[in-house]
Amino acid sequence: MKLVTNRKSARQPTGMVLSTLMIPPECFGLKRLSCESCSRSCVLTVILLFALECFQEARAQSDVRGANTSTPNTSTPNTTGSKSSGGAQVEAAREAGWTKAALIVRQRFETLDRNHDFSLDLSEFLSVDSQDVTSEGVELVPTGKDPRERRRDFLLFDFDLNAKLSFREFAAIPGWVEAPFRGAIPDPFSRLVADAVAAMDESYDRWDQRPEELISAHTFVGNFLGSIIPEGNQFVTGRVIDLADLDLDGKVSRLEARHFLEQQLGVRLRDGRKLRDPTGRVVRFDWFLEIDQDQNGEVDQKEIEAWRGAAKDLPEGFTNVDLDQDQRITYEELSDPFSGCFFDPVLWFCQADTNLDSFIDWSEMMVGVDGSRHAIQRAIFHAFDDNQDSRLTLQEYLVSPLGNRNYPWQSNLLDHDGDQKLTFNEFEFGRTNLFQLQRRYYFHRLDSDSDGAISRDEFVFESIQSVDLVVFDPLSQTSRVIVQDPNVIELGGFSLHPDGDSLLVHQVNRNLKNETRVVRISLDDQNHREVCQGRLPAWAPDGSTFVCERSHRGVGIWLMDPNGLSGKMLSQGRCPSWSPDGTQIAFFNLHGVSLYDCRSEEVRPIFVRDEHRHRSLGDRIVWAPDSRSVAFSGRSPSRCEVFVLQFNDRYERVALKRLALPQSKGDVFAWEVVDRILIQSDAAEPTECRFSALQLDGEIQEGVNDFFGIDETVSSQVKAMVDSGNPSRTNGMLSGQKSRDGRWFFSILSE
Repeated sequence: MKLVTNRKSARQPTGMVLSTLMIPPECFGLKRLSCESCSRSCVLTVILLFALECFQEARAQSDVRGANTSTPNTSTPNTTGSKSSGGAQVEAAREAGWTKAALIVRQRFETLDRNHDFSLDLSEFLSVDSQDVTSEGVELVPTGKDPRERRRDFLLFDFDLNAKLSFREFAAIPGWVEAPFRGAIPDPFSRLVADAVAAMDESYDRWDQRPEELISAHTFVGNFLGSIIPEGNQFVTGRVIDLADLDLDGKVSRLEARHFLEQQLGVRLRDGRKLRDPTGRVVRFDWFLEIDQDQNGEVDQKEIEAWRGAAKDLPEGFTNVDLDQDQRITYEELSDPFSGCFFDPVLWFCQADTNLDSFIDWSEMMVGVDGSRHAIQRAIFHAFDDNQDSRLTLQEYLVSPLGNRNYPWQSNLLDHDGDQKLTFNEFEFGRTNLFQLQRRYYFHRLDSDSDGAISRDEFVFESIQSVDLVVFDPLSQTSRVIVQDPNVIELGGFSLHPDGDSLLVHQVNRNLKNETRVVRISLDDQNHREVCQGRLPAWAPDGSTFVCERSHRGVGIWLMDPNGLSGKMLSQGRCPSWSPDGTQIAFFNLHGVSLYDCRSEEVRPIFVRDEHRHRSLGDRIVWAPDSRSVAFSGRSPSRCEVFVLQFNDRYERVALKRLALPQSKGDVFAWEVVDRILIQSDAAEPTECRFSALQLDGEIQEGVNDFFGIDETVSSQVKAMVDSGNPSRTNGMLSGQKSRDGRWFFSILSE
């Protein structure tokens, strides 16, 4: 084989795939036809894969064509179980299920096909609910759909628009059998792959005519990245090269190149496993990516607990897919046809189409889309409505991010540079950037004016607002801004040094995106000095050292010297809090609370997972002034409560109080006096920030100005900030903390 190094792509790298992505959507394989029999416009994806078996290609032996040679097993297939125990029985039951499903669909089709022409016209199809027969031991029960719904199904699944349903079209309709057993549907991403391959072949001077030639892996990946990223060539990493060079020989064959394009379009992973099912279902890979924090290709129990700890609910059924019961969830288990971790856009479309016209209009979309996608649905609806008729066809829906849920497309996007536009580099939905070509395709579709950037009328995104730091002294009734930097987008974890002259905070700068740094700020001259990577710092009471949460070798509690130049990890965990007497450090660990004894250097759990049923604990642990109690919150979707742990002189737990909160969510904020804890309620918007005081006897006190030491003489700015989180000069308060000398530090969103 000859290694290609200097063909057309090397001279013109930007023509490789970008030329395909910049053409109108119709050129992406969506051909507009007219269906006279139903007087409607349709979108038809012409796909060579349309000739594949109607059932899953991996179950070809269970296809309907062979069903009549098999004796059906009518027992219910076992779709759960351990791969290491009884795996053969599970597979046998599933094969029996495939055989039974194929037999049911074939016999129902043959019963309806009265003229035996191997297709169903509308009159034959509408007779389905009048049929209640038994054939070869399989009862064909009515589906319960009314004639209007059946007529809609006929129009929707007549993919070739010939006013008849072939067997393959008939088998794809939901309702005959369970979703994993349905027939295949035309997949619009198959045409996207074909067009991308065609563009690649032409870019490499008709590579398809010389399939034996090889291309340098580095050159191929460099050309690919240069072709899809408008801001210019990106650094070619070894990780991306490995995605293209499957055999790791430093060269890319045409077959490897096609496989790489399928990866970049989100059709399959590097090892060949598919993200899209022939039935139209999509593996919820977005769940997997968000929970797999260390990106090692599997989800363990710690990552699941960390997900819960971030106040997020686990997807329904996610923890039930550990088929081999090894306490780890792999992609193989996630993508098992019976795992329950699939999104079914075909079924969703049918259920959302309440007027039964085989389209989804805007009102139907508003009702049907789940809450995580409400913010983006209008922009996507218009971007993928090809003929702008204010309706989406099934194919338009399938190719959109609303129907293609294999990546966290619903994640909030940030305008990092504050120019009120999203560039392609800012159009990032995940930490891995796995599907660059799919991302580029979506960017092009949303960029309706083709100016190379997405404006607010084209998509929904947020601009990162600056965050100011304000200190308020109740004694002098004065406040002042000590940090006002437009590049600072997050401030928190305030800890005043015992000398009262400097403050440790964690902050995120605009150019660092999600990288959190601990910074020491002088309150006299407001000088800043970066100390170390980390968050939520807390000075020791004597000021000799501090602790913080760091992400080195997992999320852990670190003890650092005052300059941040050296330190050691004390334990896995998060949100450290130092006791006022300096002997103990409390932190969250394994969905519970532990204590680190600074004298013995031992870690002891004091509150464990079995003692509560909350999805997550809060983000702060506060100590009572006498160092004999800690308080923290537990949060679930429907309730919130505060836990108070009391200790004896040896810091052994002697009591546990549970105090219910009226808010559905909230977090402990401070503990100023022995019997009162301040609670900050969660809200949808920072401007709705509210506070209440919780007595240890369970009494709730609303309106806590006196708790802050605020009276009518304080400036209206600070009073408004505390009362409603919406002073005239800010967009809201984010967080705050009281120092041991009585001063309050607040981070607020600036205008």
